[in-house]
This record gives sequence, C-alpha cells and structure tokens, in this order.
Amino acid sequence: MSQQQKFSYNEAILFSWSIIKNNLGFLIKLLLIIILISFFLAFIQKFITKQSLFLSVTFYIVNFIVNIIILINFIKNLFKFY
Repeated sequence: MSQQQKFSYNEAILFSWSIIKNNLGFLIKLLLIIILISFFLAFIQKFITKQSLFLSVTFYIVNFIVNIIILINFIKNLFKFY
C-alpha cells in the first residue's frame, strides 16, 4: 500500500509567497495593464451607451469576452511561475 502524504497549508502558503516575492514587479505591471485596459473599455462603453442601444449591447458583449480572455491569460501567466 502506498503511504498518503499530508497536505501542509503552511508549506503551500510559504511556497506561494516566495513565488510572488520573486516576481512582484512583473505581476504589478501585468495587473496595471489589465486595469488600464478595463478602464479604457469602460470609458468607451460610457460614450457608446448614449449613442445606440444596439451598439451598447454589442460593445458590452465584446467587452465581456475581452475581459474573460485577459483574465484567462493572466491566470495562464501565473501558472508559468509554478
């Protein structure tokens, strides 16, 4: 029979913290880029809502899809550190 290893929360947190500390600059830059893109898209959305309902709904869907793609890529980049 194989022996089961116990999961150590302390070890997991320490490992994660060391990865974050080693790559903090890159992660902050990546988060700032994500925030800027989201604000830019929200800014455009604000002006489109005044123009037409169809354009507003279309842009909202595009904005939603772009945000999902950005966040998936962010998570993918986080996995590269592991």
